Amino acid sequence: MSNKIEESASMVVAALANQLKADGVDVVSLSIGDTHFPLDRALQAGISEAMSTNRTHYSLAQGEMDLRNAVSRSYKGTYLSDEIIISHGVKNGLYSYFLATERQSVCAIEPAWLGYKGLCRLAGKNYYGVNRYQNNWLESLKDSEFDILIICNPNNPDGYVYRDSELQTILEIVKDKGAELLIDEIYKFFSYDHAVDSMARFRGLKNVVLFDGFSKSHAMTGLRVGYIASKNESLCQQIIKVQQNTITCVNTISQYGLSQINELDRVVSGYAAYYEKNRSLVSEIIPELLPFTPAGGFYYFFDLGLLGIKLDAKDFCTGLLEHEAVALIPGGAYGSGFDDYVRLSFCVDTEELKKGLNRLNSYIEKCKEL
Repeated sequence: MSNKIEESASMVVAALANQLKADGVDVVSLSIGDTHFPLDRALQAGISEAMSTNRTHYSLAQGEMDLRNAVSRSYKGTYLSDEIIISHGVKNGLYSYFLATERQSVCAIEPAWLGYKGLCRLAGKNYYGVNRYQNNWLESLKDSEFDILIICNPNNPDGYVYRDSELQTILEIVKDKGAELLIDEIYKFFSYDHAVDSMARFRGLKNVVLFDGFSKSHAMTGLRVGYIASKNESLCQQIIKVQQNTITCVNTISQYGLSQINELDRVVSGYAAYYEKNRSLVSEIIPELLPFTPAGGFYYFFDLGLLGIKLDAKDFCTGLLEHEAVALIPGGAYGSGFDDYVRLSFCVDTEELKKGLNRLNSYIEKCKEL
């Protein structure tokens, strides 16, 4: 099994960028999706209180009740606390799900977060991707054989937000196949052009499993707290058993610190507003990227060929890091057919983003001359 597992491209690039920084190179990393803000003071206070009151011991594998109640309130009771499982981030939640289910064939709509394929392989599942950039992608999805479908909305890596008509067709396809729909909502607070919550129709359906967390929205990627929400009681029980036998429980001080999440909407909205300005800055400094402006998330995913660059993404990213000290992610990590694409993360300090974009713009112009 181990020889089938690939390294995470984003983590590899981030590690290389960090090593160069340690060596004294002025690297601008626009690679990894790590919200750059410091942890909010209210969360710091909650974590400090948990530590000072000795809440550092085992908790339930399903998660602390206070946090599950808070998540339930955020969904206005659509999911009860018993229908929510706290996980060690979304990645661990997905892996626990894959280990818990007997379903075998997983389809993801690509470009897709690279973790989906890796987790499927680790869990012994069959993975298949459908390229959304093809004109007939919904027909291809309909013709595909799967009993699990994953969508991320807004999507990583391109910030795509699904249209209502597409969501309705997806729901019909999933029902016709008797499949389960996994919805990754980790970027739901970062939706810039769609005020209506288009995913509301899926919540509460028994064949839908939601995955979300606090890493991106609350600027706490390293604290690793996510959750699963499902109306399928037997599935929940199986996932809890997996967690009992793998992680035991999610770290308790973070769970206690997050029990007041319902009071932090203003903070999260501020983060989203900051990144919306960063989003506009990207196309202001590099107007050629305007057609790739994402509707959500905090990434641009752009085609080098449409910029007049003949290099593939790997060569482009290698040269960019070597000559301009800017780190981006080659698009091939996000599925088949994206070898000419590059992912740029703008969830960084604005001044750092400006510096990186000016260097990138300069390198783009040099590459056009090759």
